[in-house]
Amino acid sequence: MSRPDPGEVFHGGEAVRPTGVARRKHGRSVLGAGSGYVGMKGSARRSALFAALAFLAMLLVNEVVIAYYESAAGKQGENQTDNLTLNQTDDQGVGLTGGHIGLILHFGLFVALVTWGLTTGYRYPEIRVLALSLTLVQMVRIANLSIPSIYLPGLFQFAAIYTVVLAVCASLVSAEPRMMEGTVLRAPGRYDLALLGLAVLMGFVEYHILGARHVGIVADYGLPSLVGISIVMLAFVGLGEEVTFRAFLQPPSQAVLGRWAGLGYTSLVFALMHLVWRNPLDVVFAFSAGLIFGYVFDRTRNLTSIVLMHGVINIVLFYFMPIIAPPPSLP
Repeated sequence: MSRPDPGEVFHGGEAVRPTGVARRKHGRSVLGAGSGYVGMKGSARRSALFAALAFLAMLLVNEVVIAYYESAAGKQGENQTDNLTLNQTDDQGVGLTGGHIGLILHFGLFVALVTWGLTTGYRYPEIRVLALSLTLVQMVRIANLSIPSIYLPGLFQFAAIYTVVLAVCASLVSAEPRMMEGTVLRAPGRYDLALLGLAVLMGFVEYHILGARHVGIVADYGLPSLVGISIVMLAFVGLGEEVTFRAFLQPPSQAVLGRWAGLGYTSLVFALMHLVWRNPLDVVFAFSAGLIFGYVFDRTRNLTSIVLMHGVINIVLFYFMPIIAPPPSLP
């Protein structure tokens, strides 16, 4: 059998273009690596499903280790770590911490994903794209753990982490252009204003879930800090995470698992990445937020809406809510 064209999948025993399959099945074209790919059947689909679920289990273990494991030396400084956010266990004490172990585990998972994509992806484009997308999720955490807050505190750390992530995104798109096919950045409209109202409410809710003492990442609350946090949360964090989870990961997940299961899978991966806050209720919140972001993207393929939502949630969470409802330690 000849090797299939990378732009084709198998449907009913014949190689067809993904958009052709989409028109035949759904009556409309769905671009990108998502529901347009419907050619996986039988053992290939089962193998991909098993690999996707195995990744989920391994990610859960890795994130629990990062969030909750503390070395004996690290426990001696427990009283000094209460206010840590993303690098809670990485920079305190000596000895092997959850951050060190997590970095090793995530790198091992990264290698496993690359191997899976190389050994299976040549036959099924959706598997190749899914493997590449999951490696990008790994890069988010590897970058986070590799840039300790002791060197780049506060907003600079966020900017550095997501600069790395966006650079990896650009390189992946150059290697696999279809990963962003069909994704658009349209100017905000009236529909987006309603979503921004929802984002403000979600930022308020998450602030009360996490507790005021866990969200202090700005030195002061003047105008320069507002401008700085707005740039970082919109152009770096919001854009980086939404490209990673919605533009890259969600479409191939839907290809392998189905439209709604793929949306749920992407949201669950997004939620598990929030275990670092050590708050199970926030994981539930992140899963719900992921479902909202994912549904909006599934319906519109427009990144602008969800990047703005994500950024506004974080701006409300980290800047406005500490002013409106400051913790006891703040004036």
